[in-house]
Amino acid sequence: MPKKDVYFARMPNSKKNKLAILGCGWLGLPLAQSFVNAGWLVNGSTTRHEKLSHLGENGIQPFLINLGAMDAPENLRSFLEADVLIVNVPPGRPESEASTYQEKMEVLATALRQSLVKKVMFISSTSVYADNCTVHTEESLAFADSNSGKRMMAAEQVFNQLPNVQCTVVRFGGLINVQRHPGRFFNGKTAVANGLAPVNLIHLDDCIGIIDKIINNNLWGQTFNAVAPSHPDKETFYTLATQKYGGISPSFIREKLEFKIISSDKILKTGYRFKHPDLLNWLKETDK
Repeated sequence: MPKKDVYFARMPNSKKNKLAILGCGWLGLPLAQSFVNAGWLVNGSTTRHEKLSHLGENGIQPFLINLGAMDAPENLRSFLEADVLIVNVPPGRPESEASTYQEKMEVLATALRQSLVKKVMFISSTSVYADNCTVHTEESLAFADSNSGKRMMAAEQVFNQLPNVQCTVVRFGGLINVQRHPGRFFNGKTAVANGLAPVNLIHLDDCIGIIDKIINNNLWGQTFNAVAPSHPDKETFYTLATQKYGGISPSFIREKLEFKIISSDKILKTGYRFKHPDLLNWLKETDK
């Protein structure tokens, strides 16, 4: 039988705190469920009408919010009746969608200025860092020239500059778990470049664990990298991942070109302990 990812349990809060999660997808939905189980009241948003009932069935107050729609501000007012907001909305892959990302974040920022929310967590990405063959801490000033990296950095600034709001930015690496199995990424591909470059990935369990750590320990007004401490090379990791997935083993060019290593030392110093620190061990213990 395949092993299922198991999320941690936490003691309920002494009072009913309220959390709003913008974007209840692969990360946002289990995150919302985690906080519901811990005794929080949770507002959750989706852009798809058919998902509203699913959110409600999981104890989440559902909201249909599309930041590009004309009625977004009206929906946002009720959605933002919360103590904490988590912004978990990536730019999206189509350029037509990604190009409007900044505008959508500004719509949200305007609504936040008129709300009672005082604590915001923005889910960002390690794509903000340049592939300059070095280790990046949160103090790094070597930022990417890519459109994706520039968009995320600009969005971070939108929320960091909000008056009277404490914003914490979490820069996640590549997101994985059994459902988003890394064995799919290079299945059957040949001559994959940069095979000796290190990977910067994080398991869903640790995404939720780190968010929980930040909120329940009031680690506001900061930036955190969030990547597993282990960084196996692409060839080693994805060859094993593909085998565990039951796919066709890829072939890699054994070269180490442009790369980066993301340090998670700062979150470790808060006392957080990764549930899956060794990505190769996680793969070895995981069935498809």
